[in-house]
Order: sequence, then structure tokens, then C-alpha cells
Amino acid sequence: MFVRLPGPMLRSILTVSVLIATCLAGVTAAALAGSARPTVKTTLKGTCTLKTSLDANGAVTSSTLTCDANGRSGSTRLTYATMTVAPGNGAPGRETGTLTARGALSSVTLDLAGTRSVGTSNGHWTLGAAKGETPAALEKHGVYASQTTDLAAVAGTTSTTVKIVATFACWLCGPGA
Repeated sequence: MFVRLPGPMLRSILTVSVLIATCLAGVTAAALAGSARPTVKTTLKGTCTLKTSLDANGAVTSSTLTCDANGRSGSTRLTYATMTVAPGNGAPGRETGTLTARGALSSVTLDLAGTRSVGTSNGHWTLGAAKGETPAALEKHGVYASQTTDLAAVAGTTSTTVKIVATFACWLCGPGA
């Protein structure tokens, strides 16, 4: 079932979520800032789609947000795809997904796992599939953070075009890189 939340209900959920997200963002931002490894910062553009489930009384029981976006970091093409499942109580959702970086001769996929609340995602990545790179040159894990900004609603859908500013601990910055 697709449902748009009424303004007052959405504002109260967002207020609680912002407080939680602020705490989580500080933890991951500190991890990124304190890391000796370089970071990759990029701006991606794409679409996020929200699906909401309601109980018999019309209260939100859960929501699923799916985001797909693309961008570039230099000559590297980036594809970002996440899905977040959140409870209906305003608590942060559990986010999973991937970031795939494709260059002329290689590609690397990072598997993402974290939390998301009111447009802010924070978590850890682990190295997934890699082609064309020496495994020793690749980092096996790192942290990430992203901020999603709504640009415009897609008429007749529950989708929104978005801009995602994301920062990832570098995956190709080891001694063999």
C-alpha cells in the first residue's frame, strides 16, 4: 500500500528521527575524520521511492525506502543502490545496499550496511566483488556517510528525485594502489 503521511504525523516522526540521526552522524563523521585513510566524496543524483505499510487503524507499521543514484568521481562511474526498512515508530531504519565503482579497466563493489534516518545514512562497507584490481591493493572494509536531499516529487508516484552527497573511506588507497 502506498500512503503519504499527513503533515503533523510526518513532522513528529521526523523530529524524533533527526535527534537520533544527529547522534549517529557524529559517530560516523568522527570515524571518517579520524581515519588515516583518504576519503572519496561524491555527489550522486537519482530517485528514492517510499512504500509504507499501515495497520487496520491507519498507523504506520513500517516503511521501505529504496534509493538508486549515479555519479562520478573523476573518470570513475559510481552506482549507488540502497534499501532501508524502518519501523513505524520513527526509529532509524536498517540500510543495506551497494556502491559500485567502475573505471576503464576495473570495477569494485562495496557492500553497505548501516542506519538511515531523515536523509542521513551512516555505516560500514565491506569489499564485495572486484575485477581488474590486485586484491592486496584493496581495503577490505571502511565506513561511509551520506546525506540525501529531495529535489522534486515524481508526479503520480511515491518517488522523489534526489541528490546524495556521500563520503566513503577509500577502497583503493593501500600500499599496492
